[in-house]
Amino acid sequence: MKILPSIIELNEDEMVSYLEDCIQSINSILSSDTIPFGALYVYNDRTHHVLMQTIISICISHKWDFVSLYPKYTKLIFTLFCNIGMVSCDDFFGNHLHETLLFLLNALQSGEESAIPVFEQIILFTFKSHLLKSVRILTTPSTDHSLLLSHHLDLINKIIEILLQSLINGNMDLYCISKALLPSLLLYPKIYHHLKSSLLLNYSNSLDLNLAFSKLDASISSSCDSDAYDNFFNACQVFQHTSLSLFKQ
Repeated sequence: MKILPSIIELNEDEMVSYLEDCIQSINSILSSDTIPFGALYVYNDRTHHVLMQTIISICISHKWDFVSLYPKYTKLIFTLFCNIGMVSCDDFFGNHLHETLLFLLNALQSGEESAIPVFEQIILFTFKSHLLKSVRILTTPSTDHSLLLSHHLDLINKIIEILLQSLINGNMDLYCISKALLPSLLLYPKIYHHLKSSLLLNYSNSLDLNLAFSKLDASISSSCDSDAYDNFFNACQVFQHTSLSLFKQ
């Protein structure tokens, strides 16, 4: 399997070709039911960590301003984050957690929707203490990830604020926003209530928006199961319809 080259060594089409090969290989391995667990463990232990560290090094060394110059390449980077980033969460919660969150924040500030599912997985892993159901659990978390994230609440606050603002103005994919917001609001209720108060103040404490937030609050359950996601997504649809109608007046 090919390992990512330096972003500055190849043109964009060549970089995209490398990433597509990586994604195809990863999907083939992780979706196969015929490969013994031991083989998956070896894959996870060696290739996955090398690849994830390579991706993270690209993010933190070149920064978002540089990486964003390659839109096709950028989209695939976030796809790789989602495809293999949560097979083992060690790389996200390692020494580069701050840089990774900052990279995601800068991407979201520029409207890069592909960054939303990556943030969702980081939050969801912390909230549930295990991986997404669609990804095989190959390692057992032994670190207090909530404590690690607590050192970066300023970045998390800014990311959640972007998601809430996008929910109001409808400038990002609603489904992706709702999936990332639900575990975020459950994990950080104080941040949510503070941001909600600030947003309401920014919009002159609109009664309609206040009511929309109340209905949104009522849809938040204490879990992240499929029914909870469906209920919250439906509430987000109503909320966004209300907010967009309000601001068209």
